[in-house]
Formats: sequence, structure tokens, C-alpha cells
Amino acid sequence: VAPGTPAGAVPEVGAPEQEVVDIPLDGTPAPARGAYGTAAAAPAPGVV
Repeated sequence: VAPGTPAGAVPEVGAPEQEVVDIPLDGTPAPARGAYGTAAAAPAPGVV
């Protein structure tokens, strides 16, 4: 096992057991961008 390789049962990427979430390079899930628009980029009032 190479250093840094997870041990144990690790599902393949895209395995049916895993929830598929489209995360662009900016780290913001596409559904959130579409639903909340620019509001998702700013912290909610009262949230630090």
C-alpha cells in the first residue's frame, strides 16, 4: 500500500453507494449556485 492510500473499503468514485454531487473547481455545488445565485457567495446574516 502506497503512503497516503486510504485503508479499508473505499468505494470507487461514482459508486452507487455515493451521493453524486457536481462540485465545480470553485467548490460551490452547481445546484446551490443556481438556487441561491450570488446570495450563496456571501455569508448569511449573523453567520461568522
